[in-house]
Amino acid sequence: MNDEKTSKQLRDALGISKPLLISHLRKLTNIGLLEYRVEFDEKRMIVRKYYKTKNIDLCMMEILEKIISEMEP
Repeated sequence: MNDEKTSKQLRDALGISKPLLISHLRKLTNIGLLEYRVEFDEKRMIVRKYYKTKNIDLCMMEILEKIISEMEP
């Protein structure tokens, strides 16, 4: 997933329910594997989130830092 995708595009591609997808997206975002931007569609009056993967090298460093900080007393 190199380019941005909306949750609807991801749901359609993966064939899973919206609640399940949102749960996975939240977890992947929280651990630093995904990032998103928010855009307001004025015509339809809705907010869209566009998800994309983060730079893997930076992402791995962030994950390792989180693991290390959680292990510290």
